[in-house]
Amino acid sequence: MGISGERPPRVYRVLEILEDEIKVGMGLLGVTNMTQLNKSFICSADPTTSPHEMSSWVNMPVNRIT
Repeated sequence: MGISGERPPRVYRVLEILEDEIKVGMGLLGVTNMTQLNKSFICSADPTTSPHEMSSWVNMPVNRIT
C-alpha cells in the first residue's frame, strides 16, 4: 500500500509531524513559502561537542577505542 492510496494511520501521522516541522522551521526563518527558500539560509558551523564513543551520532576517529 503506497502513501498515495489509503494511508495507514502511522504513515499519515508521520506526514503530519513532518508538515508541522517544516512549518515551524520556515516560520523561524521568516519565510511563508517554499519558493522563498534559497542557499542563503545555509551556513557552515562548528560542532558543539567533539565526537566520542558514547555519542548518538558517532563519527569515531581512528584508534579512539583501545
